[in-house]
Amino acid sequence: AKEHDYEIRVVGVPKTVDNDLMATDHTPGFGSAAKYVATAVSEIARDCSVYVIPAVTIVEIMGRDAGWLAASAAIPRLYGQATADFVYLPEAPFDYECFIDDIKELQKTKPNIVVAVSEGIKTAEGKYVGEDASQRGRRA
Repeated sequence: AKEHDYEIRVVGVPKTVDNDLMATDHTPGFGSAAKYVATAVSEIARDCSVYVIPAVTIVEIMGRDAGWLAASAAIPRLYGQATADFVYLPEAPFDYECFIDDIKELQKTKPNIVVAVSEGIKTAEGKYVGEDASQRGRRA
């Protein structure tokens, strides 16, 4: 526009569905993405509840550095609806042993467990949990 001497004003609006921009309350796109996650995980939990064979369903949700979307998976619980049994966010270190212990304990009373996991969960050492999974099965 400047090269062609065209007068125009441009306003930039920050947008990210995982709501990870500092100094903003929420960003365009986050609300509908959060609603989608809450609804999808609730439906997954209802679907899983009909099976009697013990199983763990893990739903990976966007959010490398911010767990807002994964946290929204718990919203249906506020209304007494089915949802994830556990939610893991990147803001807290992930512990494999605690995860397994939590699953085993809950499966004593509930055979099918749904876990909502933010894509950016890391161990206390700062290693992405997904890194371990992506390295398994590879040949040197």
